Amino acid sequence: MSNGHVVESFKTASTLLAYRIVSPSTSTADTVGYPSGGTMLPIGVTTNQAFNSVVPVQMNGLAKIFFNDTCLAAGIVKSDTSGRGTMLTLGTTSTATTLSAAYVGRLVGPAVAATGTVAMVAILPGYAR
Repeated sequence: MSNGHVVESFKTASTLLAYRIVSPSTSTADTVGYPSGGTMLPIGVTTNQAFNSVVPVQMNGLAKIFFNDTCLAAGIVKSDTSGRGTMLTLGTTSTATTLSAAYVGRLVGPAVAATGTVAMVAILPGYAR
């Protein structure tokens, strides 16, 4: 019986670690890397470390993510520039148009209390303003 997860293999120009958030490369087709900034929309999470310049990426469902910071239960999860999860804090209401902030999904387990924790996140990429 299938768990319904979509896992695709992508090329990588560098070593990517397991449980890291990735985005498509803006310079090379069929290639992923860690998001270079907060506005790059992630497409999924690595399930293993890259091997022979190829990495499996889970693109839906519940995935394990390595966290670099604390995160509240049900928090919105974004990536740092090393593909590690951090909590996206939404700003106060503003009439000004600002750059979007990309996120990968929502934490579905208990709050993350320590750096280095691996926790389950529902993969639901999007943008928040």
